[in-house]
Amino acid sequence: MILSVENVYKSYSLQSKDDTPILKGVSFSVSEGEYVSLIGPSGAGKSTLLHLIGTLDSVDSGSIFFRYNNDMINLTKQSQDAIARIRNKEIGFVFQFHHLLPEFTALENIFLPSIIAGDYSKQQQKKAEQLMESLGILHRKGNKPHELSGGEQQRVAIARALFSEPSILLADEPTGNLDSANTENILHLFDEIRSKHSLTIIVATHSEAVAKRTQRTITLKDGLIV
Repeated sequence: MILSVENVYKSYSLQSKDDTPILKGVSFSVSEGEYVSLIGPSGAGKSTLLHLIGTLDSVDSGSIFFRYNNDMINLTKQSQDAIARIRNKEIGFVFQFHHLLPEFTALENIFLPSIIAGDYSKQQQKKAEQLMESLGILHRKGNKPHELSGGEQQRVAIARALFSEPSILLADEPTGNLDSANTENILHLFDEIRSKHSLTIIVATHSEAVAKRTQRTITLKDGLIV
């Protein structure tokens, strides 16, 4: 097991109104190497749950356990420094909106974690180029994001998510802005990535077609697993 979500609750305050409950006691676990989809309508809590698993937000109550250095640790009990280390090394993110930096080339966007750390070495650039080659976009390495198609931008975002060699990939509506051909290409990529890197993937989607490509589907409705 790589992940265990136990009785997680999360609410948000909206426009000075009373707290709005988003997740109302969600529990499930994921095995290492498993390909899981979270499916449900808008507002069901899919994105919120991914953000909590990815340590981008904190739970109101409940626990999230994650396998790190061969131990199951409680992410909700870690320091911010420890959480940042785990997030940067172990968790990859792919979003519906690619969040690529417009002033950087595709290659630079991919090895951005190294750039932030002050490492512009040829070794890091070569690693990014190898990822681009495996995703079929090496010929676009010098292009800025606005010069890329939507499918190419999403491939750059996937390469960036894989750059730190994470143990789990979290994808939030990764095909939401893509046409059917690019959607199929991205889903095929996920299949290849999972088999090649022995990667655990959790994808949030409202698409039944996307969910059918995964090994297991978890359905959320009104903040609960149904």
